[in-house]
Amino acid sequence: MAAMGEKDLASIALVRRLYEVFRGPDAAGVAELCAGNWVSDVEETLAVLGLARPATWHSLLQQLGTGCHNREQMLEELSVEHTRLFVNAYGGTPAPPYASVYLNDQPMLGGQVTLQVIEWYKRAGVALPPDYPEPPDYLPVELEFVIHLIQSIPEAGTGQAASQLRLVQREFWQDHFRLWIPQFVARTTEESQHPLYTASAEILGAFVQQRAVLV
Repeated sequence: MAAMGEKDLASIALVRRLYEVFRGPDAAGVAELCAGNWVSDVEETLAVLGLARPATWHSLLQQLGTGCHNREQMLEELSVEHTRLFVNAYGGTPAPPYASVYLNDQPMLGGQVTLQVIEWYKRAGVALPPDYPEPPDYLPVELEFVIHLIQSIPEAGTGQAASQLRLVQREFWQDHFRLWIPQFVARTTEESQHPLYTASAEILGAFVQQRAVLV
């Protein structure tokens, strides 16, 4: 079993923080934002990975400085914006967080894209619980899968299992993740009315562009 390098550890930490944002806000998440833990973790991981802060970073810090005076109101505002952007909005959801919407021939959930994602999960030894409320190509689920692969490959050592995981990782990134994330990021940054979601999308886009070259 090989130890993970500094950049892999930073990648995991960054993806976890992005997962928290795109999964949806809660009281614990707002507490992390207001305590400065989310911001400091993201800044630290960006530095290790050699990625710049997003253009909206200063706006995010200003928003947090103001919004954290009333955490309940901040949670409500984030919840409303998360719902509008990613769940449901009048006239259509601006940035659906599902790969199949962007990669199917027609913008729809499910289909061959979702089946392929399930196959990658299966080959990597993971599966969603039968009662999981979201489809397999939901962004937070795919972010968890990214973390799983980064963690599992060093743990698998140098044998056949590690080779299989590397192959899954390469296929997942090259044939799937790097293809739909830029479209999702573009929609989110264009439509977002809160800097947390704009900045997180920008960071996700930069991270995917960088790591897709490495796998």
